[in-house]
Amino acid sequence: MTKKLKLMLLCGDGGGDAIAIIKAINANVLKNCEITCLLAESENKLLSYFKASNAPKSIKTYKSGSKASALDALQKQIDVDKPDYVFLAGFKFILPESFLTQSVRFINTHHSLLPAFKGLFNKEFLVSQDISLLGHTIHYVSKEVDEGKQIAQFAFPNFGMENFEKILKTYRLGLMC
Repeated sequence: MTKKLKLMLLCGDGGGDAIAIIKAINANVLKNCEITCLLAESENKLLSYFKASNAPKSIKTYKSGSKASALDALQKQIDVDKPDYVFLAGFKFILPESFLTQSVRFINTHHSLLPAFKGLFNKEFLVSQDISLLGHTIHYVSKEVDEGKQIAQFAFPNFGMENFEKILKTYRLGLMC
């Protein structure tokens, strides 16, 4: 029997990217994976969804807006679960280099096509810009912000602010592929 990869999802106050990853596992797009833990801000809007989905084996929270609380909770959970990969799915803080030297690999789901738009910003900002393509980049986390080796990119047209919900759905669909 093939050993399942152990994934941990690290979220901020949202969780749309985490939902897309859960759906990709449930649809067998991500094969031989299990989510050992979802770690999210205590004010996460989607905690009830995650609890009902039964996808993560456990759900833990950290103090909203606190980088120290998030990193402390992350380290404790890594020590317990020993995941193969930690997905940063809407996580708002930059990981210290000490995390990047551990055996676990960190993967970021970034809300733009890199290298064009690095760093933290909101999707509404990109949609309002005069750019024709939007998308996301999935990449390994490295010491330099949003410079890690790219795993995948997904691009789609900028449908404009009047179609923002369509943009969000397209973005999540691409993440599942």
